[in-house]
Amino acid sequence: MSSSKDPLGLGELDPDVIQRRIEERENPKKKPSELELQKEARLAEKEKRLNSGATKKAPSADVPPTAQPPPPQMDRSVLLDKIAAYRERWPNLKKRNNVSVKSTIDEIADELHYIELQLGTQGGGHNIGATVLYGSMLGIEKFTRDYWNPLGLDLNGLGTVAQQNMAEFQPLLDELMIKHNAGVYTSPEWRLALAIGATVLTVNAANQNPEVARAVKSMNMAVNPPKGAEGL
Repeated sequence: MSSSKDPLGLGELDPDVIQRRIEERENPKKKPSELELQKEARLAEKEKRLNSGATKKAPSADVPPTAQPPPPQMDRSVLLDKIAAYRERWPNLKKRNNVSVKSTIDEIADELHYIELQLGTQGGGHNIGATVLYGSMLGIEKFTRDYWNPLGLDLNGLGTVAQQNMAEFQPLLDELMIKHNAGVYTSPEWRLALAIGATVLTVNAANQNPEVARAVKSMNMAVNPPKGAEGL
């Protein structure tokens, strides 16, 4: 190695240079094989693809997130008209809020929901619990009569008796429905379907069993109290 600072080329006699040359002769570097070169090339390509994919998937800071659509607006006048119609038809409905045109949409909607809740949970012979119990009793009666009755039970008229004594079952049914949060509100469509279903079951049972027909007839007869029993 010659330069302007070393015109005689004595730099090769430097101890560090001599030691490095000795180490190179004793431990010659191994040239990488063709397979190692191909492996390194594949790894480099894979890393390049991963980096490019991550760059494409990264969201741009300039693009704003998609905004959620606003909730549908409720017509104040329509809600107030419904409340007025309900109260005109059922004057005994309770109030939770004294709503007017100046009330907020949330207050009007809450009052309408309270009215519908009262209408959907008011007592009667055709609520969900009573209809399910009546249908179950009719099913047990028919199953034991026509299909399987290992105990030899005579359950003809079980559904009719359950319907006649529904006043005794109703408090328990209401308690179960409140406990399990079932049937808190029943839409008028479902109440109409339940009323029709209960009527169909009653007529079918009466047509198939004369005893049931007589029981239904006596159940629907008007009771004439005897004279002198007005104060009882």
